[in-house]
Amino acid sequence: MQVRHRLFLLLFGGAILLTVVLPTVLLRVESARSSDSAACSRLVSLSPSLTQTVLALGLASSLVGVTRFCTLPLGQEVARVGGFLDPDLEAVVAARPTLVLLLPAQDEVRASLEDFGLRTLTAGNDTVDQILQTVGEIGRRCHVVDRAEVVVKALQGMIRRVAEAVPEGKRPRVLLSVGRSLADPVLREVHLAGPRTFLGELLVLAGGTNAYTRTEGPAYPALSAEGVLSLDPEVVLEVLPESDLGSLGPVQALRAWYRLSSLTAAREGRIHLVTRPEGVVPGPEFVWWLERFASLLHPVATPEADR
Repeated sequence: MQVRHRLFLLLFGGAILLTVVLPTVLLRVESARSSDSAACSRLVSLSPSLTQTVLALGLASSLVGVTRFCTLPLGQEVARVGGFLDPDLEAVVAARPTLVLLLPAQDEVRASLEDFGLRTLTAGNDTVDQILQTVGEIGRRCHVVDRAEVVVKALQGMIRRVAEAVPEGKRPRVLLSVGRSLADPVLREVHLAGPRTFLGELLVLAGGTNAYTRTEGPAYPALSAEGVLSLDPEVVLEVLPESDLGSLGPVQALRAWYRLSSLTAAREGRIHLVTRPEGVVPGPEFVWWLERFASLLHPVATPEADR
């Protein structure tokens, strides 16, 4: 029970750091140059993860264009310039950006934008290390290096807190479900996040082991019900955007899993929905998923539950 309290307090403390302490610290940071310098006075972000990074660096007011999938602070109105895979180049140019932020997968878009004479910055988000590097790179480009260092140190600190709180030697085998027909009462096919994925990395950091161990082949393989039973995970985490649920409640959404009565996770009642409105965005808010995974893999008792 003492270990459980420790995990609860560390994770809860980490959440407070992200939502309360970090913004307060950022307000006090004196950057070498103004955040609205010419280099980043008008930003267009073509990825939700890069938009998250811009917001974490306190540069929300510099945004003049984002994708239709990006999440902004309540009340902020910014031009929507298409999607990640289908950006509206005319809308991007019309926003008159001083810098356009892209991911490596958008290289063709980058070339087209540079043909229009626009400046671009390509930054990765495939791993936690890349996300931290991207925070630093955008911080340098936008002359908010001190802010970037604060954000990176805060995120690294939260990763350490989770690692320190996870009980030693207890790493359950976990199946990460990222796509299936939720309305179907019978589980026929499920897409998994394998060990070479961003979610797979977070799972390990949260103190779990991926039940799907193959590193060759697709990063997000599809398995039949028989394939799932052969893996026999101890825990199932169903990861999806809230919109995928539609009118289904959690019980209805998970009923197909519990029909696999011989599955260890079903017998032990360890099948969980893990959702956010925007789904998984590999940006600085990855710590929410990390903490959520850790709390489900290593259940904690709140002080109220122990009384």
